[in-house]
Formats: sequence, structure tokens, C-alpha cells
Amino acid sequence: MRIINTSPPTRGTWQALLLGALLAVSAGGAQAIGTLAGTDVHNIARLTYSVGGVGQIPICSSATGGSPDATPGTENCDDNPGDRIRFRVDNRVDVLVDEVNGNATDVVPGATGVYVEFTVTNQGNQTQDIALQVMNLASGSHAVPDVSGGPFTDNFDATGCTVSMHSTTGSATFNASGPHINALAPDEIATIRVTCSIPPGLANDSRAVIALRATAHANDGAPTLGSALTQSSNNDPLVEDIVFGDGAGTDDPARDARHSDRDMFRVVTATLSVTKTVQTICDPLNGNSSPFNIPGAVVRWTITIANTGSASATLTQIADALSTHTTFDPDLITGAGGASACEFAPGGAGTPESGVGRGVRIHTGTSPARPMLGTPGGTTASSFFTGASDTDGVTLSGSNLTVDFGTALPAGGTYGAGELKSGESIVVYFNVGIN
Repeated sequence: MRIINTSPPTRGTWQALLLGALLAVSAGGAQAIGTLAGTDVHNIARLTYSVGGVGQIPICSSATGGSPDATPGTENCDDNPGDRIRFRVDNRVDVLVDEVNGNATDVVPGATGVYVEFTVTNQGNQTQDIALQVMNLASGSHAVPDVSGGPFTDNFDATGCTVSMHSTTGSATFNASGPHINALAPDEIATIRVTCSIPPGLANDSRAVIALRATAHANDGAPTLGSALTQSSNNDPLVEDIVFGDGAGTDDPARDARHSDRDMFRVVTATLSVTKTVQTICDPLNGNSSPFNIPGAVVRWTITIANTGSASATLTQIADALSTHTTFDPDLITGAGGASACEFAPGGAGTPESGVGRGVRIHTGTSPARPMLGTPGGTTASSFFTGASDTDGVTLSGSNLTVDFGTALPAGGTYGAGELKSGESIVVYFNVGIN
């Protein structure tokens, strides 16, 4: 209940009001919450009159009807405090929770220490302790009012969530026991962080909707959480009654001394696929004209790694154990030149795609091109690598071909070492001959 004293302000009161207005403007136009709870409001009526044309001692109003001032010349009704008719301003309890940034918080699977933020505002007219509760909503479809789009499908729960106070516009303090805010004053705003961990192994675009609920308690003047508030059943003019004035939150009804709002974690991760295909390059009878997979033929393996997720992946290594029925082609021949050219080193007549000894090609096709080793190396969309045990990141050891992407694709420009960004792919080509 908000009460306004309608008695005419004194000059000093007008000065105070003007100063308060100027301070409000200088603070960015903050809106006052009204008269503080517990304030006593009183008015005394003063009657002047005459009898037989002779002015009489004024009468000040009282609960019993008033009487002339006992001391002639004392005409200030405020000198009679016992005659004042008063009421006490009641406590309007009104707490507001609001999600801060208007967006889902992007996280990666297995992340720890990730957080969402809410503001908790005391819109009432009395200092309150505020209990805080984090709620993981059940899986299903949920609206998140401050995040555009939706409703959103919640399909996992953040774990180990804790609450802390990041900042406040006033002097309120925080106690992790409960947890709760101590002594949040009228118009004071506390910024609350909910810090959680994200389970591993989640798919891209998985979502967890959480809510923060704040419940007003009595301010007990200590670091502990004050007692629960009970709404007054009737209005006692001489008592600071309690009236719940909060609006409905996302997860609580109106006028229940609490308020809630929702936020959301969204998993942004890489979604990788590894596709391997084979193409017959040539055979010793038909060359590269409709070749068959006969002994002596050369086939090309093509391995495509694609990232269709929303976040970059850091590729470390891919290994391919070659069949004992094949032999690695160290020159990556093209098969051009007829049947006699379908043979590779040592001493073969096959034409290398790049040069002798460059048996692996890695192609990214990114634009702009990204850094790569090999030949030509530098910033390029495609490069050729040897299978030798050198420093280019591609090695053939026995029958095992290994590509170390952290080496073959070094950091540079906007790329980290081995980085495969969202929407990009990397293709690895190499040939083998059929034994």
C-alpha cells in the first residue's frame, strides 16, 4: 500500500523535494519507490474563530474533538503531539528478478565455471533479506521471455549450480548460506550470477533452461536470513502491515512475496563427420580409361572431415592403417599417360600430381586460404606432403599413415593450430597400388 501525505509541505520540505528530484535526474532518472514503510503520517487541523467579535484561542483537532489551547498565545498545533491523528505507512513487498543480457549463454560440452546473470531489484518500500533459489526446469518446451525466439526445447540440466552476488548498487551483502542477499534496500539492484557445469558429450544446440527465484524475507539486521513474511489480513493504522505487491514471475504467481525469471545455456559445439571414399585411378591394362581394381591398379582414398556444428574443433590427428593388400603410392600419380604409366616409384612411369615424394595432398578450400605446411606451404587452400619422417606433419610408418593436424595446419591469421571452423571441411587424398 502506497500512502501520500497530502498536508501542505513547508519551505524546508520543498527544498528537500527539489534536492531529491535533482539527485534522481543525475542518477539517470531512477524512480523513487515512495514513502518508506514504518513512516508515521499525521495531520492536525487548526480552527480559528471568534465569539462576539472577539478572537478566541484556536482549537487543534484531536480524536476527542479538540479543545482550545490551554496556554493563550500558543497557537501551533504541532506543540500538542498527543492530539495528532496518525497512521503508519505499510510495507509493500515487491521483488523483481530480470535476466540480464537477453540472449542464451553459449557453452561447450564439459565446460565448468560458466554462468548466467540476473538482476534482483527491491521495488518495495522496506529493506528486505532476499532468499535465492536456482531451478533446473524439467525437459520439454519452455518459454524464456527475455531471449528472442522460442519456446525452446530443454533437453539437459546444468549441474553443480551455485549462486553469488557479482555487484550491487547499494550496500547489500551476500551470504552463500541459503543462499541469500542481506538487507537489500528499496530501489537497490543486486546482480546475481548462477555458475554451473555443463555435462560432456552433448550435441550441438542442446539447451538447458534454468530459473532464478527470489523470495523476500524480513530484514533481521544480521548476516542470517530473516524470517518468512506473512501478508497482513487487515489494515491496522498504527502498525506497519505487510502487503505483497509483486507481479507474476516465470515460475511463480503474482503477490506471493517472490519473483522469478528464466535464462538458458545453449551448447555450441563442433559436429564432425569423417567420410572416406575410393576412386580407381588407372590399371595396367586400361590405363585411366574405365579402369578396374585388378592387381597393379592404383586407387585413390579420399578422407573428408566436415564440421557442421556451431563451434570450431581442434583436430589433432587422423591415422589410417593401410591394408596388407595395398602399397602406398609415395608420388600421388595421376594415372595419365596410358596403361604403361599406371605404375609408381621406384622407377615407375606414373606422373606425380605435384612432384616425386609428395604422396599426400591436403585441401581445405577455405576463403581466404589458411596456413599450411607441405608444398607450396604458406597460406594456401591446398598443399602436398611427403610420407617421410620429417617435420611437415604427415608420416608413413610401416603401413600406418598419420596426419598430425596441429603441425600440418599451423596457427596463423584467424586460425589456431589444427582448427576446423564451423561450416568448414578438410580433405586428405592419397593413393595405394593393389598388390
